[in-house]
Amino acid sequence: MPRASSHPKLDSFNFRVNGELKRAFLDVAACEDRPAGSILREFMRSYVAEKQRSSSALPTTASLARKKPARKPDISSAQRGRRHEP
Repeated sequence: MPRASSHPKLDSFNFRVNGELKRAFLDVAACEDRPAGSILREFMRSYVAEKQRSSSALPTTASLARKKPARKPDISSAQRGRRHEP
């Protein structure tokens, strides 16, 4: 079945943050009447652009979009869940 939306599928970005920082961030975003996700995406774009300007060795956004994701190594069911000792 074809997609009903013309927008491309987006990836999710999950990370842990201190609860107090999260609440403060959400409060500021609400005061500015802006979605928190929009602010984070803006920050990410700005950060990438800044780093690309300061280092020509970093990949461009266009080259990042063309890269295929790394494949996960195949592991047997016996190896799953096994902790590796250092």
